[in-house]
Amino acid sequence: MRFMAKLLFKKKFLTKPLPAGFQAPASAGSLMPEEVTTEKGLAEMQAAIARCKNETGRVNHPFFGNLTLAEWEMFQLRHAEMHLSFVLPPEA
Repeated sequence: MRFMAKLLFKKKFLTKPLPAGFQAPASAGSLMPEEVTTEKGLAEMQAAIARCKNETGRVNHPFFGNLTLAEWEMFQLRHAEMHLSFVLPPEA
C-alpha cells in the first residue's frame, strides 16, 4: 500500500493543494479548535513554524514512508494551506 501511495500520490500531495477533507461527524465536536483572536492564532502559528525549523528529526509518513526534510516541509505547507482555507474574516 505504501509503495502504491508513493507511486501514485506523493508528488501530487507535495506540490498541489490538499482537498478540503471530509465533513466531521457531530460527535467530533470536542476535536474542533476553539475560536481564537487573530493575535493568538498568529502567535501559535509562529511558534509552530519555529518548532518545525528547530526540530529536524521526523518520523516516517504513514503513507509515503521516509521523506526528506524538504519533502516534509512541502507537505506541511500544503497541510497548513488547507487549514488556512477555513479561516474566516472577523465579523464587523
